[in-house]
Amino acid sequence: MKKYIDLLRLKHYVKNVLIFIPIVCSNNLTIKNIILICMAFFAFSFIASSIYIINDLSDLENDKLHSEKKNRPIASGKISIKTARLFIAILFVLSLLFNTIVNKSFFNLSLLYLMIYFVLNILYSLFIKKVAIIDIIFLASFYILRIYYGAAIFDIGVSKWLFLTILSFSLFICLNKRKFDLNKKGFRIKEYTITYLNNFAYLMLGLTLVFYSLWSMEQINYMIYTVVFLIIIFMRYILVIEQENNGDPITILYHDKPLIFSSMLYIIIFLGLFIFK
Repeated sequence: MKKYIDLLRLKHYVKNVLIFIPIVCSNNLTIKNIILICMAFFAFSFIASSIYIINDLSDLENDKLHSEKKNRPIASGKISIKTARLFIAILFVLSLLFNTIVNKSFFNLSLLYLMIYFVLNILYSLFIKKVAIIDIIFLASFYILRIYYGAAIFDIGVSKWLFLTILSFSLFICLNKRKFDLNKKGFRIKEYTITYLNNFAYLMLGLTLVFYSLWSMEQINYMIYTVVFLIIIFMRYILVIEQENNGDPITILYHDKPLIFSSMLYIIIFLGLFIFK
């Protein structure tokens, strides 16, 4: 079972929580809408899992040389290429099915975002991951598409400050991830340096806090005070990555208890402010 969980990258589904932000902020959390957005969450998660498997297949030879990726199910031989391809087809169909049920039609705006996400990931896997700067821009766009997908489900507009917040935040995450990829065997982009990535990562961190503050002020009363929790979360995250020499936010999130606690506290307060406003 573990090999299939690793194949689907279930732990990365936490990224898709971004899909919930538009409906939460619209203050329209009815039972019906909660069910719909949960189905949309799985629709996006299934398409994401299919892409993870495609990436593993395209990177198979390089992953075998990578210090950590060599243990992935396909690279290690635990799951055959034929089985992996079958999973891709099943996940893709399930994603389209769930999205159709949510929207009560096959052709819709959320389907467009799903397909854009899928195509951009394929382009990234085949070509872009080898191109400095553009690779990080592509990775950041995947986070942004999650927001717009969630908004499209309910025909909700996305605030310009929310867009800039997610953009700068995702760039911060991706720049840090690249910083710790530099010394790993099999990493292809040689133009990056630690200084370059550090400088832009912390610039993006500062912009994230600024844009989030501006976004929070256009939301509801007391929302601005959640900036304090965000600062604490970032401080903890940076402390951990500097100590453990690991920039993967998902790995850190699941293993660092203070970061888990502060993140959960932030989410509870965030939801509470919108639900009980």
